[in-house]
Amino acid sequence: RDDSGMHGKGHIMDKHLTRRGFLLGSLVTLGGCSTLTRSAGPNILVRKAAGPVRVAAIGCGGMGKNDVVGVERDGAVIAALCDVDAHMASEAFDWYPQVPHYTDYREMLDNEADIDAVMVSTPDHTHAPAALYAMAKGKHVYVQKPLTTTIYEARMLRAAARKHRVATQMGNQG
Repeated sequence: RDDSGMHGKGHIMDKHLTRRGFLLGSLVTLGGCSTLTRSAGPNILVRKAAGPVRVAAIGCGGMGKNDVVGVERDGAVIAALCDVDAHMASEAFDWYPQVPHYTDYREMLDNEADIDAVMVSTPDHTHAPAALYAMAKGKHVYVQKPLTTTIYEARMLRAAARKHRVATQMGNQG
């Protein structure tokens, strides 16, 4: 460290950032993030003292199916599945015959009080309404991209997350 408290030339906070300084700062940041999360997938696995996180999926076909498999691999319990299209969700429904299956996420969230977190992997225009409803029920939410279709929806979700004190994350596999 120099007298200014900085780590010297090339540091991530230095005005004259070098490529090496940027890469080092990025790696340190990624290393710190990886200790907080278990995978590059839906990182909603905040542990509770009472046991594993109970996750519900809204949208179980396509990307939703991958999300379900990913959070279960990381230690979550799949608590409920919801999809309006039984054909698209049939594989996921078959994998988890023991959990309740729904066609309406509102009904699922009203009936399954022990859900800790919800993954939303539905068509784009339904992401914000489903996430907002889940947050209003006090559920942590992981939403596939795009998070919303308008800035207004994004602001509504931000306000709901703050109001209900829930963690949120948007999925981006780019």
